[in-house]
Amino acid sequence: MKTMQIKDLFQVTSGNKLDFGKMATTQNGVAFVSRSSRNNGVVGYVEKIGNVSPFESGLITVSLGGTYVLSSFVQPTEFYTAQNVAVLRPLVEMSIQEKLFYCMCISANRFRYSAFGREANRTLKYLEVPTREEIPEWVSSATIPDYSHIKKSYSQCEFDINSVPHGQFRICQLFNIEYPKSLVYSNTTPQKGGINFVSSKATDNGVVGTVEKIGGVKIYPAGCITVPLKGSVLEPALQEAECYVAHQIAVLTPKNLMSTLSKLYMCTLIKANRYRFNYGRQADKTLKDLELSLPITENGDVNYSAIETYMQSLPYSNNYV
Repeated sequence: MKTMQIKDLFQVTSGNKLDFGKMATTQNGVAFVSRSSRNNGVVGYVEKIGNVSPFESGLITVSLGGTYVLSSFVQPTEFYTAQNVAVLRPLVEMSIQEKLFYCMCISANRFRYSAFGREANRTLKYLEVPTREEIPEWVSSATIPDYSHIKKSYSQCEFDINSVPHGQFRICQLFNIEYPKSLVYSNTTPQKGGINFVSSKATDNGVVGTVEKIGGVKIYPAGCITVPLKGSVLEPALQEAECYVAHQIAVLTPKNLMSTLSKLYMCTLIKANRYRFNYGRQADKTLKDLELSLPITENGDVNYSAIETYMQSLPYSNNYV
């Protein structure tokens, strides 16, 4: 395979070297790219600086140090960067598919570096990557998904939920709580398209895989909320499909009719209590008595209508209604 150095494909420049902590943040400002490996490296949005022009959209950012050195992303909007972030501008016109391909190639060289040891400040531009002629044919025909529509809210009106009176409710007042026992994923038989198995994993809704049906073991219905009591304590997840649940996880079923948006709201409030727990102080005995601050009606009941209105006004809510 023919290769060439990064500097022969891109103009490699240092970023703005700005400090996000000293910037004025705003919801609809300029993207601020750091050395993060998530969200295209964007850690927030900031106000424009009068004498510092943002980089234009379509350029590639590459982290030069840190834990995720060589994390590479095509930036879809104008942006500023933190220190130790390089900006790559193609020397010739490139499609978005080609840019993403080179991001993948750059990131594949991460094994050559280490955080706080050998960083890429001096050597990035000398990395060898395939020439444009060597790019596989499937790259140019790859479809780039358009996710621009998913941020839409269901309702266009704004709603301040803090303007509604609130009251305190214990989790056991809102949900029936079950504590599954003695079910371990390693003792099950994996099956593609089987029943979801939920553990105390903090990502993917806690689902570690799908398994065959297990005789005599309860399958929990879609719509229940699972809450780890140990490990990733209080990382609640709304289960969208029926599931088996491992031990040391509580299963919450609403005592009253509750919509998907209301359940997601409850998950957020439960997770807000994570700071109370750790590997030493776990939630197996105290979950039921945790108090959630919820909007109330004149009669003192939970005001699910206010919760619905608020949730429908948030970005992405159109995907859940």
